[in-house]
Amino acid sequence: MKLELEQEMIHTYEEATQLIQRVGILPLATIIPSHPSLGSVTDPNQWHTSSELDPRLWRARFPGDGTAAYGKILKKKVVLVSRDWYPHVLKVHGHIDKPDTRYKNGLLSKAALDVYQCIENNEGIDTRELRGRAGMKAKEMKSTRE
Repeated sequence: MKLELEQEMIHTYEEATQLIQRVGILPLATIIPSHPSLGSVTDPNQWHTSSELDPRLWRARFPGDGTAAYGKILKKKVVLVSRDWYPHVLKVHGHIDKPDTRYKNGLLSKAALDVYQCIENNEGIDTRELRGRAGMKAKEMKSTRE
């Protein structure tokens, strides 16, 4: 079954949330053939304008309002995953053990555990605030992984 999605242009955050809900997975860049990305459905002139129509700023809002999870899960590229699709993506891509169990078994770093705990205690936290609270403000800490 080939999935062809019409690439309509979007202009607002609300339109972007509707698109994420409809397609389930929305990469920021075009990495899935014949599938929309935030970059392919928005006006390039709106990026980096710091206005409410700037798609770059929307990416931090999606997790905060529960619209979508945000992370590098495909080809090490940023992808938005809808609330409905998230449990399925987690099962395919994630781990079944809880973070504290993985940490105790030596499968998760202390820095990664701190991030998990911070998210758990601050549902919907903005990614910039998360980095600050989890002690990951330094550039070298941004890429700390499991």
